[in-house]
Order: sequence, then C-alpha cells, then structure tokens
Amino acid sequence: MATIVATPEEGYHFVDWTESGIVVSDKATYQFSVERDMDFTGTCEINKYEIQVEVYEPGTGEVFGGGLDIEHGPE
Repeated sequence: MATIVATPEEGYHFVDWTESGIVVSDKATYQFSVERDMDFTGTCEINKYEIQVEVYEPGTGEVFGGGLDIEHGPE
C-alpha cells in the first residue's frame, strides 16, 4: 500500500484526488495499491465565507454590503 497526503495552505480546503482525470477520493489522505504507473492530482480550493450584516437597533440607520460571499484573504 502507498499513501498520499494533501495539506492545503491556510485559507484553502482539500477537494479531491484524481487519477488520470477520474476522482478516486475526497479525503486528504488516500491509500492505494500500486499495480502500475499512476498519475495523481490533488485539488484544493480557496475558502469562501458568507457575510451577513444587520442594524442592531431597527430604525436607527442603514447597513450596506451584507449577503456577500468573500474569499479568504486580505482583500
């Protein structure tokens, strides 16, 4: 048995392992039998966060910019 492990950078999450274009696992750690040459690709995606805002005291003001999906990072 062989094992491959994906470790995403901060702000990213692991999606899947593919072997020759076919998804073989959605776990970051994948064990498999080696029976031939194999070509694996690990896919990671940036984390996205939903931002919701509301006025604490209704009728005291307005809030703009809520309901957004924001990617992880400084911008």
